[in-house]
Amino acid sequence: MYSNRTLNNIRKMRFKNSIKNARLCFRYWYDEEGIKKLLNNIDNKLDAIIVSGSDYRIVDRSSPKVPEIIFKYAKKIHILTICYGMQYIAIRFGKFSNVKTRNPGYIKKYDRMLKIRYPFDVIKTKYRYNHNDIVTKVDKNIDVLMKRKNMIDILYHKKKDILGLQFHPEYYSKTGKLFFKAWLLWLSHRNR
Repeated sequence: MYSNRTLNNIRKMRFKNSIKNARLCFRYWYDEEGIKKLLNNIDNKLDAIIVSGSDYRIVDRSSPKVPEIIFKYAKKIHILTICYGMQYIAIRFGKFSNVKTRNPGYIKKYDRMLKIRYPFDVIKTKYRYNHNDIVTKVDKNIDVLMKRKNMIDILYHKKKDILGLQFHPEYYSKTGKLFFKAWLLWLSHRNR
């Protein structure tokens, strides 16, 4: 969830361009009633939830929280968290000190080539990083799937079935299509 409608619409468009052959429903985090309605009809509407990035700062304790109702359905539905969403998971299922700030007041934007091998395979391609806060450690209930230096790129909470990414696969259309196709295929094999 972003702080203004324009940023939200840009992100929504990027997700729509990246994710094909899947039903997409977008909800603002503060729309708890809309989220509740969607989740109460979970059996015939959703295959997964994506908790998006945000221009809010996770280390600012007044930043929006991800609605708790989503975690009530964890294990019944797959959850993918991106950037702010992943940072939120590191804190929600761990502690506040799991997330560190780099250069307060400055959002770092850069691209990085990544080859994802686990939990599903994606060829080496360019991903966008757009953050100030990073996850540096997690508690024992969360597995680190990809890490470099002191920054975690991918994490997985097995018990809750939550996959977290520090980067934005939706930023570049080609990358998004590759990533989300592999992710949805992985989910389809797990749903059998």
